[in-house]
Amino acid sequence: MGEPSVDRGFVLHSRRYRENSRIVDILTREHGRISLVARLSASKGGREMAALQVCRESSYQWRGRHELQNLVSVDALRHFPLTGEPSLCALYCNELLLYLLPRQLPCPEVYDAYHDTLAALTETDRPAPPLRRFEAILLNQLGFALDFDIAANAAPEETFYFHPGHGLTRAPTAEDAIALDAVTLEAMRQHRYEQRRTGAVARRIFAATIEQLLEGKPLRSRKLLQSYRKYRP
Repeated sequence: MGEPSVDRGFVLHSRRYRENSRIVDILTREHGRISLVARLSASKGGREMAALQVCRESSYQWRGRHELQNLVSVDALRHFPLTGEPSLCALYCNELLLYLLPRQLPCPEVYDAYHDTLAALTETDRPAPPLRRFEAILLNQLGFALDFDIAANAAPEETFYFHPGHGLTRAPTAEDAIALDAVTLEAMRQHRYEQRRTGAVARRIFAATIEQLLEGKPLRSRKLLQSYRKYRP
């Protein structure tokens, strides 16, 4: 049967599959996004279910040659306790990975960015900067990074324009192109999203790119975030 594959990973989503089984979508560091069938035994079900929760890094062993493989064992490594808005931000990251990251495409940079994002969300009351950083790294790995070279030697006040269909340009290519100056562009290149101006521009640029990539797929996390912010005390 051969030795099982072994890797660290995070559960992105799980759903029931027959009696005492679940299909679990997992982001692993060295094997990319994979789907496993987890058969939960009566003796280990509680421990395994605890390790198969979202926002928890675990060590996985699995076997299989097809797209849907079989979980052999799982052991929890670290839990990132998130509640309220941070937990919905984590759900947003999970949905982006499920919809945009191809299966079995190793992306250690994306894994590390996801790990760092969860860690940051446990410590900050401003979730926007770590979310912008995660979006930037994910889009970069998918081949949709901004062409920062266009601003080499640019004056600080020089204006550039972004449109998801045309990328970054020196002149507007559409009425809804997003304008930004060289200072903001340099801050984005360095993943410095703490300043509200930079964060706001980055949010618009990344959102426009993500909308194009989603091709109309709705994100449940966005609706939940809107409702949470509307009704929170």
